[in-house]
Amino acid sequence: MKPATALLTLICVLAASAASFAGTWTHIGTAGFTVENPSQIQDRKRPVMNSMVRDSAGNIWVSCSYDADEYAPASGFFGRGSGVTVFKAGGGTANVDINALGYRSCITKLVEGGDGAIYALLNYSNLEWTTYTQFQDYILRLKLMPDNSIQVTEIYTPGPQGTDVWLSPVVNKIGGMAVGGDGNIYWTQNGLNSYWRKHFFWRYNVYTQSVEEAPNRNGVIDECPGETHRLLDLEYLGYDQFAIVGAYSGSNWQCNPISWTTPAQTNVANTSNPGWGRRWNTANAYDPVRKKMWVGGRSESPYPEWRKTGTGATVVDLGDGNKGLQFVSVAGGPNKYWPDPGIPSAQETGAMRFRVDSFGSDATLMWIYGNARRTTTGNGLAVALKIRDGRFKLVDLYYTSNNSGPEVLADLGAVVPGAWNELYVFIDAEARTCKATWNGSVVYNGPIGYVTGKNWLSWFEWGSAVDEPSPPGGVTATVTFDWLAHCIGDAGPGEAYSKRWVYLDGSRLPTGDPYYFLSNIMTRFDGNPMLPAMFDSNGKIGAQNSYKVWHVNGYDELNSAEPGKRNQGAYWITALAVNPYDGSCWHAYGAEATYEYEPWDRVRSFPLSFTGTRPPREDHGAPEPGSQVVSLMFSGGKVYALTCSPVTGAFNLYSMDVGAPAPTSVAGIKSKPLGTLFETDRPKLVTLQLGDSFYIQDDDRSSGIRVIPQGGAPIGAVGQRAAVKGFTDVLNGEAVVYATSVTLSNTSDVAEPLHTQVRNVGGVQTGIQPPVYGGNTFAYDGLDPAQVASQEPRGLNTTGLLIRVTGKLRWSITAGFFEYLDDGSGFPILINFPSMTGAADGSFISVTGVSTVYWNAQQGRAYRVITPRDSNDITIHQF
Repeated sequence: MKPATALLTLICVLAASAASFAGTWTHIGTAGFTVENPSQIQDRKRPVMNSMVRDSAGNIWVSCSYDADEYAPASGFFGRGSGVTVFKAGGGTANVDINALGYRSCITKLVEGGDGAIYALLNYSNLEWTTYTQFQDYILRLKLMPDNSIQVTEIYTPGPQGTDVWLSPVVNKIGGMAVGGDGNIYWTQNGLNSYWRKHFFWRYNVYTQSVEEAPNRNGVIDECPGETHRLLDLEYLGYDQFAIVGAYSGSNWQCNPISWTTPAQTNVANTSNPGWGRRWNTANAYDPVRKKMWVGGRSESPYPEWRKTGTGATVVDLGDGNKGLQFVSVAGGPNKYWPDPGIPSAQETGAMRFRVDSFGSDATLMWIYGNARRTTTGNGLAVALKIRDGRFKLVDLYYTSNNSGPEVLADLGAVVPGAWNELYVFIDAEARTCKATWNGSVVYNGPIGYVTGKNWLSWFEWGSAVDEPSPPGGVTATVTFDWLAHCIGDAGPGEAYSKRWVYLDGSRLPTGDPYYFLSNIMTRFDGNPMLPAMFDSNGKIGAQNSYKVWHVNGYDELNSAEPGKRNQGAYWITALAVNPYDGSCWHAYGAEATYEYEPWDRVRSFPLSFTGTRPPREDHGAPEPGSQVVSLMFSGGKVYALTCSPVTGAFNLYSMDVGAPAPTSVAGIKSKPLGTLFETDRPKLVTLQLGDSFYIQDDDRSSGIRVIPQGGAPIGAVGQRAAVKGFTDVLNGEAVVYATSVTLSNTSDVAEPLHTQVRNVGGVQTGIQPPVYGGNTFAYDGLDPAQVASQEPRGLNTTGLLIRVTGKLRWSITAGFFEYLDDGSGFPILINFPSMTGAADGSFISVTGVSTVYWNAQQGRAYRVITPRDSNDITIHQF
């Protein structure tokens, strides 16, 4: 069949890029460098890396990886050479060709130092290794001069690499670089070399212009336990803390603490391992406000899509540009391919277009086995296409005389050498049936008598000699296949491609690229927003493998395949940047030319809050349709995107406005996405003070929320108004604001409570506030969840508001002593007042307090609570 994947992909990209999206990308300018071989930006083995930074003067610096010279016979492997373009704040550009200055490795990261200069890390490595020599790593200082030139100064190199890098160890390699809060430039060394394991963390002091090794290390104990070949392994978190990020081993990634005065901690279980789907991290993005580290890499496959026994096939020309796969067996044994893993369904179709060019023996050309693991019984069946005595026979592969059905399901006629045939075999392992369509006609549609009962996965094997063992004397046959398909469900003529699980068009060998199943699984390490940086005092941010993992494009073709959809090629994260206003992660990825799942020229974003492994994504359009986005950056109310064209190789810079949200009410902030920055439109009344937080509400009593101050911000008290800045989150079933700024003022205004019935306290999901339920006493006592009865929430959510309820006091001693108020409208509400109400069980009382929640972790539900401010909020009625 003629290969058309690349053309279809390009059409798909261009068509989808024309779709409408919010915001408009504006072209800023074109960089001064062009990729010498544009196709190299779609090379999964050597993905190019680029970086971008805005300096304090407003100039935007971009690195452009452009050099195509990767291998020279006498010199081995060359890194990706880079140039740097400065888009000046006042207009115009400046350029410097770093590669031409003799620094042949690719720039992977740019940062601005405390001296106002830009520092470039050159430490590129292939993501799939060779034994070719690498050029050595560098950190360079770049300074824009008054004459529009760029001064380049080498400030550090660990020294040259070994002669054969992967045959003899990497000698001197930088792991990653970051600028610290003091403006100095910090870096780690690669840990394969025994010396650098003990001398791991370094910095360039921009004020004394000297290289310094981190103190409090003895030079004897390994600080780095041997992680190797990391490109971007260091990020600054603030408060003198750094994180070592990325590949720990294979798909196991880390986010571990290190500081200038404290050695790295690598035994604190800050690791994430989905088991497959990624390897090296190619981009990181840290959110210093919400304390979250986003990490992305390149997609990986756990194993090939096709496997081979025997010599396999060769690609042959079938005429008119069409290609096929030809098997030649001469008195030989098995000679076949089969897909691995098996199709994830009990209903599947094997389909093929083939011809027998010649034969001198009986042979099995194809057999398909039903996926018994996907049946309720664990039983499976198999059907085969055989040549018997010069005729095509469709047979029950495992037939015995005890079977209830026939052995030969259909006699398909004499074998005519050189004649093309098309076969579709649909089997339903659950129903134990088979339907076969031969050259457009259904030739069998009925039961299969034999059941294996071995709970196997599926197989679809094909070739010139599929039998194991081969018939006496071996198989002699030449067979050519135009195309093959293994399909999910019942696929008939014309549906092989649209319902494919795997598809082979004959233009390349099955065991070659891009025939493999893969995904690209990202990780986010979530720190505690109340901590100065991500890590607690023990260096931990969470439990091992407790961090979010998800498929970047939302598709897991290995475990959750959709008929007709394939990645059909590797893809890798080229850019990550956190939107500071809402905490969403904007991203872009590059892909092989064969990639076809969706357009790869677009900028998309993941929300801050999501569940599962397929988060929703917002599409922000294609800055330059058909071009790869290679770097992203937020700065000054805009997002910037650097693109590279796979056709022309040109680098272009674009921007889009993403302004900060306007000051708003409490009700307004609750209606915005979780994580959005919040500034009150006016100072709000404080309705409740707790030990670590306080509550505010709108004057119209439309909404209230809990405020948790950060970084020493004050805690508001009743009788004050609070102007608050921060961001929203959900903590134990309750919407909260983590406040980076709290400004308090005294007031004589008094908040009036909202009088309501108990059944209306809590309520349905309202914006970011999750639903809050009514519950029996067991819901609050934390006992056996089987004893918990819940009352569905109703109406708008009151959580955070000052309310007042009236009813009878009920005591509960099921697990400790608790007080509830019951007004007969529904399940009672817990009174959260440690000093107790002072009333007897059964008393008629009124309680004023803030509508808060009790979090039942076993159920993952929040239950309604009223929290009085003091004893004056409790009225005991006398009759």
